[in-house]
Amino acid sequence: MNTTEIDEQIYDPNSQELVDKNVFIIFAHGQQILTKIRKISESLDATLYPIDHENRASQLAECNARIDDIASVLTNTRTTLHAELRLIATTLSEWSIIVKKEKAIYHTMNLFEYDPARKCLIAEGWLPRNDYTSVQAALRNIGETATGGSSAIPFMNDLRTGKEPPTFHRTNKLTEEFQMIIDSYGIAKYREVNPTIVAITTFPFLFAVMFGDIGHGFIMVVAGGLMCYYEKPLAKVRDEVLSVEIVLTVAI
Repeated sequence: MNTTEIDEQIYDPNSQELVDKNVFIIFAHGQQILTKIRKISESLDATLYPIDHENRASQLAECNARIDDIASVLTNTRTTLHAELRLIATTLSEWSIIVKKEKAIYHTMNLFEYDPARKCLIAEGWLPRNDYTSVQAALRNIGETATGGSSAIPFMNDLRTGKEPPTFHRTNKLTEEFQMIIDSYGIAKYREVNPTIVAITTFPFLFAVMFGDIGHGFIMVVAGGLMCYYEKPLAKVRDEVLSVEIVLTVAI
């Protein structure tokens, strides 16, 4: 018996991974011992190749030709795959945007109820009364521009219900961060007094009392001033860490 380690890893089609292999050759006399060797080798997942002493040169040439053909096929496949991937990479961002828009549209449409009698989609929701006119005008404008002037124009009706409306607090750039802090503790009920207005004054004061560090406070004031000064450039940066820092600085 003679065995040799193969330097390069070989692709295993069963496990679809690169594995280490050894090649061995066994010389023996007698059919029984050859049968036992064959069974032991097969039990160890070895691949057996019969050797013909007379046609060894032709078999070696045939094996090398098959290896060259397989290598050529793999090279062509890899080249084609890389070309396809480079082509896809140029349009992948556009495809992602299209897919996200389509998913958002269908996700929103799944919230509607289909009326088979009128062949339309019906949705119910809450809307601030001050925004009723602007939303109705926006729906009318969308219907005229999107449907090409057809009669299928979306409209909105005012419904009366006995259910308690959800809480809505209109915020701006200053009050939004304080509103998030208040909502983290609890959301006020409908028409309940919103404590955010008071928190805008008391929260920075109580934070200063608890911290009591003028050096840290000066650093926070400078950082907050710089973020307010560069608000527009920083708003264009889509970074989760930077967004959290801006929120915390403004809130403090």
